[in-house]
Amino acid sequence: MDGGGMHRASRRRSQVEKEKGEEVRMLKLIKTSELCSILGVSRQCVYKWRNQDNPLPTAINNTNGGGKLIRYKLEDVMEWLNSNGKESKAEILRTEED
Repeated sequence: MDGGGMHRASRRRSQVEKEKGEEVRMLKLIKTSELCSILGVSRQCVYKWRNQDNPLPTAINNTNGGGKLIRYKLEDVMEWLNSNGKESKAEILRTEED
């Protein structure tokens, strides 16, 4: 490969790494304890939100099969809070992202 080809490959590799980094930031998942801490609410409050008619969205939830793993995607939680009359809590998340 000539010098130009190596440069193009290096640029492409940098672009892929940049895209992966952006994707990871967009897909940041948080635990229930982290969500409680950020929002200043109890674990019971989050459980209540998750079990209502319009539940708090989970990105990963394997509790139905006997597992214990639950994770939340910040963007989904923020959207849910805004659409369920909890805008002040959504504002806290917006501040955390900055």
